[in-house]
Amino acid sequence: MKLVIFSPMLTQPASDHRTRILYTLLEGIADRGHSLVFVQPEGDNAVVLPFAEDFRYGIWNEARERIEMELADSSAYVVISGFEAGTDAVEWLFDQTVPARVFYDLDPWQTLHGLDASGSSPWIRSDQIPYFDLVFSIAGGPAIEPYSARYGAKEAVTLYESIDTANFHPRSPEDDFSCDLALVADRYPASEAVFENYLLVAARAVPSHRFIVFGEGWEGFDAWPDNVDLMPAGGALTRAAIYSSARIVLVPPGPHPIDYSLPYEVLEPAACGAACAVIDRPGLSEVFVPGVEIIVPESGADLVPFLTHVGDEHLHDFATNAEKRVLNDYVKLRQSTKFEQRVARKYYVGHNG
Repeated sequence: MKLVIFSPMLTQPASDHRTRILYTLLEGIADRGHSLVFVQPEGDNAVVLPFAEDFRYGIWNEARERIEMELADSSAYVVISGFEAGTDAVEWLFDQTVPARVFYDLDPWQTLHGLDASGSSPWIRSDQIPYFDLVFSIAGGPAIEPYSARYGAKEAVTLYESIDTANFHPRSPEDDFSCDLALVADRYPASEAVFENYLLVAARAVPSHRFIVFGEGWEGFDAWPDNVDLMPAGGALTRAAIYSSARIVLVPPGPHPIDYSLPYEVLEPAACGAACAVIDRPGLSEVFVPGVEIIVPESGADLVPFLTHVGDEHLHDFATNAEKRVLNDYVKLRQSTKFEQRVARKYYVGHNG
């Protein structure tokens, strides 16, 4: 298939969740032999996807002739939430003869808030949703149900974020990163709350155990116990080594969490075979099973028995179960195949009339 993707401008993954999500998913689709044209606004900081044809536009109306040429032999187009050209451009796209039209919502709560409040978000109107053959959402449950129940979507499907296990997989433990509990997060309000209310409480309760905080912004924090070390988190390979070396990885909510989505903060350590203690959030039990695949502590005191009385074999069970869940459901190949199969069905229906 040839897919034309209409996206907001992508910036560096550290500051743009859309970049991280789309890079992994679209790379997986390209790996499966499909042709991608990635349309985004011009910008000096825009990320180039090496596996897709890079299509930039300055003024949307001036680019429409070129876009028509790309759409003429395409199998489907995909509009991504945040699409700067907005609802008028979406309306114009409906006039193009394409076998399948797809919307992928990476900002579901912002989209739904706009639809509920005024009938429109900056990138899609409520009356446009029935004209898409397929709606994907990065989140499930109450983030996907309204598309069909209230706004007439023909088909609405949850498509969670995926992970590339070429980067994140179990590795040999490294002595420098060996610890009883690791927190891998830069300092922001949610991670600071987890540090204070969970990690510090546990560290003070078991001063003989080693704790490490990996991330930026923690240098000026007061009351740093002697058994808590600070290290930079580094890149993907370093984080994978950290996850593979800690007995337990404490997982805070992300800086911009999306309720009922699959938290990427859990995906990384789980893919690396870590025992994850995950701070609860809406929808977490839909993607991992508490008490079987992950530990869900309600307080710092809840961590102490896992550090002192729960053996490595039991922690290994948590880690193995979570890793299996990731490999079965959330890896790049699995999610890109799900996307491909769903879109292909719509393509063949539209193509064959």
